[in-house]
Amino acid sequence: MTDSSSASNFDNYIAELHENLDRLRDMSDVDEQSSTIVADLAQAYSEHPSPMQIAMCLSALFCGQKNILTFLRRSSSKTELKKTKVEILQFLKFFVESAGVKILPHVVELKTVLLTIFNVDNASDVRAAIFPVLSQLMELSAGCSDMQNEVDKMATTFLDQIGLQSSKTTATIKGLCLAFLGLLCKFFPEHMRKYADPLLLGQYLKYLHEQLVKDVKFEMLIAAGAIEGLVNYLVNFTPSSTPVHSQPPVVRSKTKEDDKRYNEERIRCESDLKRIYIYAARAIQTQDQTNLNRYALVKAGLELFAQHSTLFTEYLYDDYPEILRFIRAWNAHDNYDVKKVAQRAYDTFLLGVANALKETNVKTPEERRRAVQVFQYFIKEFRDKIDTPELEIKDLAMGIRGYGIFANACKLYGTEEDVKFMFVGLIQRCEQIAMPTVTLSQAMDIFDERFYGLPNLIDALSAIIIEMTNIGEEFLGPLERLTVMTIDYYPRYQPKPQATTCSSVIKMILALQTKPNSYKPFISRIVTQALIRCCSHPLKSTVEQQLENYEPDISEDKFKSLLSIGKTITYENYLPLWKSILSVTSLKEFDTSAYPIFDRQNMLVSLYDEIIDSILHIIDRLDLSVEKEKPDDENNDGTATTDPVFGMRPVKPMDFQIFYNLVDFCQDLLPDQTPELFQKWIFPFLYDIIATSTKYPLVSGVYRFATLIMNICLKLDYFKSNRSIATTRGGIEMMEIDTNENEQIIAVCSLVRRFAHEVLSRQKQYRDDLLVSCLQFIISLPSECIDYDFADYVPAIQLALSIGLSYLPLAEQTINSLERWSQSTSLNLPNFYNQILPYLDDFLRLSYDQGDDVNVRAIVSSLQEKTRLSSKTKRVLPTRMLKKTKQIKHLFEDSDIRRVQFRILKYLGSLGSRINHYLIDDTSNHLIKEAVAWDNENHITFAVPLDDIKPTIHLDIFLPRIVDLALHSSDRQTKITACELLQSILLYMIGKSANNRSSVAASYEKLYEHLFPAVLELSCDSDTFTKTLFTTFMIQMIHWFTKNQNYENPETMSMLDTFMNGMISGRNASIRDFSGICLKEFLKWTVKHAGGYDKSAYLKNATSILKRILSFSLHPNSFKRLGSILAWNSIYTLYRESETLVDVYTLQLLYVFVESLAIAQEDDPSLGTQQQAIGALSHIERIIKEKANLFIKETPKRHPLNQLNPQQEYENWCKELYQLLTNDRNIRDINKLKNHLKKFKNILFSDIINNDEINDEHSIITTITSQDSVFNDGKDQRLIKPQLTSIRFQFKNIIEKDLDNLFGKQGELFSTVLLNDVKTILTNFGTKLKSISHDKTNINDYSTWFSLTFRQHHRILGTPSIREIEIPGQYTSKKKPLIQHHIKIVGFDEKILVLQSLRLPKRLTIRGHDENDYRFLIKGGEDIRQDQRIQALFSIMNDLYDNDPNCNQSNSAHITVQTYKVIPMSTKLGMIEWLDNTRPLKELIETNYTQAEHDIISQGQHPRKLYQDYVTNVFQKAKPTAKSTSNTIMYAELFTSLTKAQVQDEFNKIQSIIPSDLLRRAYYKMANSHEGFYTLRRQFITSYAVLCTSHYILGIGDRHQSNFLIDTSSGQVIGIDFGSAFNAATIHLPVPELIPIRLTRQLVQLMSPIGTNGLFRATMIHTMNALRENSDLLLSTMDVFIKEPLMEWMEHALKTSKQVSQSESSTIRSDDTYAKDRIRSARLKLNGINPAVITGSDLKLNNFLRPSSLKEALHQMEKVVGGDQTQNKRAQILMQYQSNRYQKLTVDEQIDCIIDQATDVDILGRSWAGLETFM
Repeated sequence: MTDSSSASNFDNYIAELHENLDRLRDMSDVDEQSSTIVADLAQAYSEHPSPMQIAMCLSALFCGQKNILTFLRRSSSKTELKKTKVEILQFLKFFVESAGVKILPHVVELKTVLLTIFNVDNASDVRAAIFPVLSQLMELSAGCSDMQNEVDKMATTFLDQIGLQSSKTTATIKGLCLAFLGLLCKFFPEHMRKYADPLLLGQYLKYLHEQLVKDVKFEMLIAAGAIEGLVNYLVNFTPSSTPVHSQPPVVRSKTKEDDKRYNEERIRCESDLKRIYIYAARAIQTQDQTNLNRYALVKAGLELFAQHSTLFTEYLYDDYPEILRFIRAWNAHDNYDVKKVAQRAYDTFLLGVANALKETNVKTPEERRRAVQVFQYFIKEFRDKIDTPELEIKDLAMGIRGYGIFANACKLYGTEEDVKFMFVGLIQRCEQIAMPTVTLSQAMDIFDERFYGLPNLIDALSAIIIEMTNIGEEFLGPLERLTVMTIDYYPRYQPKPQATTCSSVIKMILALQTKPNSYKPFISRIVTQALIRCCSHPLKSTVEQQLENYEPDISEDKFKSLLSIGKTITYENYLPLWKSILSVTSLKEFDTSAYPIFDRQNMLVSLYDEIIDSILHIIDRLDLSVEKEKPDDENNDGTATTDPVFGMRPVKPMDFQIFYNLVDFCQDLLPDQTPELFQKWIFPFLYDIIATSTKYPLVSGVYRFATLIMNICLKLDYFKSNRSIATTRGGIEMMEIDTNENEQIIAVCSLVRRFAHEVLSRQKQYRDDLLVSCLQFIISLPSECIDYDFADYVPAIQLALSIGLSYLPLAEQTINSLERWSQSTSLNLPNFYNQILPYLDDFLRLSYDQGDDVNVRAIVSSLQEKTRLSSKTKRVLPTRMLKKTKQIKHLFEDSDIRRVQFRILKYLGSLGSRINHYLIDDTSNHLIKEAVAWDNENHITFAVPLDDIKPTIHLDIFLPRIVDLALHSSDRQTKITACELLQSILLYMIGKSANNRSSVAASYEKLYEHLFPAVLELSCDSDTFTKTLFTTFMIQMIHWFTKNQNYENPETMSMLDTFMNGMISGRNASIRDFSGICLKEFLKWTVKHAGGYDKSAYLKNATSILKRILSFSLHPNSFKRLGSILAWNSIYTLYRESETLVDVYTLQLLYVFVESLAIAQEDDPSLGTQQQAIGALSHIERIIKEKANLFIKETPKRHPLNQLNPQQEYENWCKELYQLLTNDRNIRDINKLKNHLKKFKNILFSDIINNDEINDEHSIITTITSQDSVFNDGKDQRLIKPQLTSIRFQFKNIIEKDLDNLFGKQGELFSTVLLNDVKTILTNFGTKLKSISHDKTNINDYSTWFSLTFRQHHRILGTPSIREIEIPGQYTSKKKPLIQHHIKIVGFDEKILVLQSLRLPKRLTIRGHDENDYRFLIKGGEDIRQDQRIQALFSIMNDLYDNDPNCNQSNSAHITVQTYKVIPMSTKLGMIEWLDNTRPLKELIETNYTQAEHDIISQGQHPRKLYQDYVTNVFQKAKPTAKSTSNTIMYAELFTSLTKAQVQDEFNKIQSIIPSDLLRRAYYKMANSHEGFYTLRRQFITSYAVLCTSHYILGIGDRHQSNFLIDTSSGQVIGIDFGSAFNAATIHLPVPELIPIRLTRQLVQLMSPIGTNGLFRATMIHTMNALRENSDLLLSTMDVFIKEPLMEWMEHALKTSKQVSQSESSTIRSDDTYAKDRIRSARLKLNGINPAVITGSDLKLNNFLRPSSLKEALHQMEKVVGGDQTQNKRAQILMQYQSNRYQKLTVDEQIDCIIDQATDVDILGRSWAGLETFM
């Protein structure tokens, strides 16, 4: 129920009251109905209302025209509504009490209404009901100026009621008026001074005289009201102690009436103070009052003595025996309230007498004699009670209290020995009476008054101790036991006795503080024992859980049990005691001369230190170790888990209970109680806690203790550098100042940093309370401790906010920390806003009633109805019902989520508007991610069963949104609906695939790649419904998908990969554990479907799992290794049943797990990798023992360890051999040739690479298989050395015989062989070698160094050179390299990918020490240095784009060239960073033909063939006699033989064969919606425009379709292969390239309808402008091509120089000149020269066009490049600047010329066929 609806309910209740009032005459039971409405109103208002509820109720009750006050005014004279008015006043009393000061704005109006009712309504019940409300208003408004003006009105009104006009006033009202007037005197003394004396005091005395002295009708309520009024009156006013009249003469009368009249007159003549004393004494007289049913008068009289006995010291001194007797009698009364007041009166009375006996009041011998007499009387009374063995405990306690009060008098009127004697006797008696017969836990329902006597005993003893010189050691034990027992029983007391207990304990400590020899041992023992007892009770969380888990309708027995639980004492019940003790310096009770502030300060410091020391001592003594509930069994099939506390139990549960109570106790006590005193304990406390966490890392309380320390440090500003070190802390002067405090702060900061990183590592495998405790510590860290490495803490903060969605206290703590960190100057938090703020968005989306499964309104209504039906008695405020409503949500409660949302909004507001955009997680990337479809094809069709039509919809496009809602929706109803819909669609997909498994099912592969991970995550959701739904569903899907019989079935592998990814997840341990369960279920059901453990289907799926386990087992990422081992531990019980698997994989598993265990030695032990690896090896050990017979003989199935691929070495060896064989056979160096052949055999025919590897590998195999290392059962478990069937070995077997026949075994035939024969044979050998390595996908097939040797050197040998090898590509020219932060290589993935291109490049995966994988393409045979330099130039261009305001607009897509790392290793070998999620543009286009279009193309109508035929036909038609010629001559005919119109006709005819929207179709398929398509298209246009600008400046040509990659995850374009840079495609290719950029039909059509004139042109203009403004920077960077030219450039320079002039050698025309000419084109472009001019200039440098026969063709090319002035923009601009062809164009003109030249059909139709300009 919302707050607004609840507020309207209050309004409705009040409106109903007014309606009933309006229909008063028409309703017979109006009073009954109206009182019921008031009861409902009271019921709707909870017992513990929230601030929001109070505010709403205030508005409903006191605002508006028709409110509760107007109802009371209107009904004040209506006698028919008597009951209703009484209930309203009762409710107002309750409401005012709960609202507190919030009622003050309405207090005057409310007071006025109450007085109106009092004056108008004659009903005594109604009039009496206003006084409780008025009394509360007076207390709340004391000092309020508005109310002070109303005091006169109230005083006169009520004085009239007790004055002359009081004849008609009832006794009840008179008594209430008298009491209330006293209350006015208490709270408004200045305004009541004129009424107080003699008017009001006279009325008090008059009524008391009439009721207690005169023989009139006795009205107890009047007398009680008068005395109650005097109790409050005497607070601020002291009556005169001088008699008003002289005493009447003593007349001896013969009648009782005369004596009575005389006594009356005598009393009347006494002073006012004496008269009050007399009346109070008469009020407590016991005669004729022992059988009273009402005790108002007695309680009032006792209260007067309890509060004001000190005023009557003189009179008490005279009447002490009688008063003592009266008070004692009431102490023994059965009435509990009377007895409690009597106890207080007794103590105050004794104090009054004791004060009279003080030395300052006894001056004369006569006074001393009398004082001794009084003292002896009281001491005798006390001793008689103490010495009486049969005396009841309450009487004995009274005597003991008296001993304590008279201790000082004993010292004055006795001797030191008397005091000691009194102490000895008292302490012995105290021990006898205070030893309980039952323990506290057994005495839950037993009332034993000895519990209540303990504080009095302590009080008495402390008073006596103060008077003693010293305390013997033998008495410390009893004192300690009594004090600890008093503290132990503290929760059993009522509030007032609890306050007495606090003061008693303080008095005992202060008393013993005066005895230095006894104080230290005493305080040490009582604090330790008290803390242990305090923390030995049941945990608070356990008690609360028991109370929450009960049903509303329970049996009587269960109800009694519940009541027992409710009485259970927890540590929380002791907190008020400890807080009071630690507030000793500020307690008013002790702010007297008897307890100097200095003594209390000393006590506080020593007590605080003792508390902290005792806490550490207790922690050190506790045994917090844990053990498994059941010992491991060899055949234990339990599911593997990473939860470190799974299956663990405390060795000593009671120690755990004490510890966790101690944690909660400290968290509630220490931060708010003089935290300054904790400062000197920070380092030792933190050090001990960290030591404890090292010993017990699985105890969450340890981290909570660390959090507590950090919170106190924050409160103290402990780490602030500008913090002032004061000599006083919290008003307490410190005894000692640590001069090395700054050094201690540095030490603490260092300690915190180290421990925080340990916690960051540990928390990755923790969950539930343990995880939350770690996160709470992390977010409590001060900025000074995390400023250097805050990036390491960001994942923990993100996790805390994620968990905070379901545990809001953690969210609040995180927001507090973010606010604090944002204000820190040492921590640059804004750099991380983009990573943190998006997690706050989920909170803002939550609704405040999130997660409520009940209709609160319905529950309240049903409770109200039941109450109405069951109500048969007089209606009062329904407190029972209010207690029931606590079980449901408060109607107006400020929900926790609302509070969190408010905090977040406040925090975001403090950051400013420029930061808040980070709230949305990377908006552009998010939109791109949302735009990309899961599959390019729609597969899930559903015919909607409508009546008239059945439209077919595709469910594919809805899946991403459904999954997003199921995973992240903030509204629970939406989330559950999305979950149910997701399950339904999955069932529908499975059902469809069941009908056609061959085609339909396979098409779901890409969808399942997204759906299975979502289902897995939902199976571990925090929502119970979601978790239950998908846990079962996932298991059911496993049963279905394991039916696939095909090896590596895509669907099944999607599911398997989901489980493996879940296993290696470092984010969620629950997902990891559930993935293990699923993996085991997957294999178990595979067995069931296959029909046995050695069946083909089972072996296929098992092999797939094992391949993945082996792949991750040696990964540097600890979680991936952990996941792979957990996967093995989950399935090994099924694995061992298959002899085939055991035979093939066991030894390999043994090897990788031993290696994994070795790697795990560097992991944090808390991650569990070592423990899990040991468990995995133990499983393998048992398998090998059981299956030993399988390993005795060698089997070809067993997986070997393979070696190096010699392909590259073979090619190098052949090249060297050819050089040696070029010489004449007669002069060949035969020895060199023989050595060369020997080198060949050593390298290429060797099973292993070198001796180091032999030794390393042999040592590994020996280590793994020796009996003493892993197995020690007496059996021979040595492994037979595996046959190394490597590529080398296979190659040797194939060609060795032929090689010997060719050269001889020792090379003796080298003198006779012919070079051509050798080339033919060796080429054949190379083909065979290539065929061997063609399908090799394991890195061991190519080099053991990458796997075995590297790993051994890195781990065992610790070779520095090995350990320092870096991941390539980390050096840039932007900044100075920080080598210490560079990522080092720790290994290589076992699998490689061989690409099926000419040189068979290979994809290698390198594993870094940062636990990430880095993929590279190893490319040989090419010089990729130019690519590297081009990438460097792209990087500089990106910097220029980022800094340009036009390029870097927040509302535009990010303008940048996507770069990748290029690392040349030599002039013919290099590494290129692998780009994931990319497809060549050519492939993307050609896969989007329709079937009809594909059929046309396949029938010989491919435009590529048609274009080639077109070129050939033109040439043959021009030169029919020519048989063969070069491409240059052939394409030259296109320029010389065809007109522009002919070219356009032919080109358009070829283009028309294929549709123009193939690329557009591809992007439509990539997008998940129309909006997604526009997002992807925008990405394409922007990225391609910036790519075109960058390519144009650098003259990058040869831009055929295969040289563009499309990023399928974003739609962006990536350029590759920059061999033809700096206009090389125009200068050096046989068919010169004339287009500056590629803008063919498919590309332009994707940009439609605007085409190139929209976003594309604008982006090119912005980027070109940025480059031209920074041309000097780019040109200076290009100087590297001049200073260090490429080999290719040097070769071209040599050729050019030879062709230019036979007289100019290469030494004359240097390479430097050639390089400068190449860079010149870039300079011209940056100067804005017309691209047609630059292209024409480059054509003249083309060597292929230099022959005179091609002079006309060159001229025509220049003409075509120049364009047509009537149609081409470039030609028009060229004409405009005809006088200067090198005129600098504007950026707009330059871009227009580039686009015009790139889209000119006259050029496109004459281009080289390989460019496929028709596409």
